Amino acid sequence: MTTKIEEIRPGIVRLTNNNGEYIFWTRADIVRPYVEESLKIKFPTGLILHEINDIDVVVVGENLPVEIQTTPLSRYGVHPSSFEKAIEKQIRDNIDNYGRCWFFFDSEFLRYLQNPDIHKKTSINMDWFRKYMKDGTLKVFTVRHDNIINEVTYKDFDFLLNISNTCKIGYDNDERILNRNKLKILERVLKGYKFTQGEIDRFRTDWKKSDSKVELKKFLYKSENDRARLYVRILHGISGYLEAVNMILDLNVEDVDMQHEKYYISVLGLFDMENRGNNSMATFVDRFNICEYLPGYLRNRETWDHLKGRRIQGRKLDRILRREYTITKGVDYFWNS
Repeated sequence: MTTKIEEIRPGIVRLTNNNGEYIFWTRADIVRPYVEESLKIKFPTGLILHEINDIDVVVVGENLPVEIQTTPLSRYGVHPSSFEKAIEKQIRDNIDNYGRCWFFFDSEFLRYLQNPDIHKKTSINMDWFRKYMKDGTLKVFTVRHDNIINEVTYKDFDFLLNISNTCKIGYDNDERILNRNKLKILERVLKGYKFTQGEIDRFRTDWKKSDSKVELKKFLYKSENDRARLYVRILHGISGYLEAVNMILDLNVEDVDMQHEKYYISVLGLFDMENRGNNSMATFVDRFNICEYLPGYLRNRETWDHLKGRRIQGRKLDRILRREYTITKGVDYFWNS
């Protein structure tokens, strides 16, 4: 099942995927009035002020910084690692400067994180967060889009121990592995296409000479130079689609836009693609030897090594990627000669 995201009303979004249904608030102003009203009740003699010293809300008279954080969403789903990146520095700074911090976030995001089905795919290391909660310097509250606020304890984050078994080391999580390997993959792909420093420099020189008002990547996309367009598509594939490519190799495509990502597995030299639609054919080739850097491939090496070099109809490839076909019946069972 693919991820489906629909806006119920401005700032309120329903997400449905194979892990369930969630209703997130995506703008802090949706819940800010609820948070502020709660603070006024707790601190009737304090002053509740907005955006002081880069802090979302402060309670003057209590020397209390309060942060409100939305859940990072895209059309592909929820991004826990982006959530951690968004909050860590601010919370640490608040505790360093004021000795404590109160933090409000979406109750649906907590429910999402607590689902064990997402743990193996999640890149998040919030041991620091849990430690602050345990020592009492960080108080954490969940807020629902319809004004239900609950205080949570560090015990509510025990599930992090299941994730942090890898995250403490931070070495075996797919997203972290991919981030470490991006430059290695990029090097092999660029060298495989025989890009040189001089050629890459000329792309930038042409852009500067054009006095174009658009950024370099957009300029190259519109270029009449096929090599320039290929170069920027490689960059785009590495920066924006590597996780989806890894999921394809992991035979885990419920949340992958297959039509779109098939293009990037071709650009990165993993597949040769022929034709489109019902007549499409695909051949797994790993032309630039980048699979060793993709954990999805390593988990399914036997399958991919059996498929390497064999032409297969696109619709049959889709069924293999969805685990509807396996190679247990023999590789040639699925292939045209």
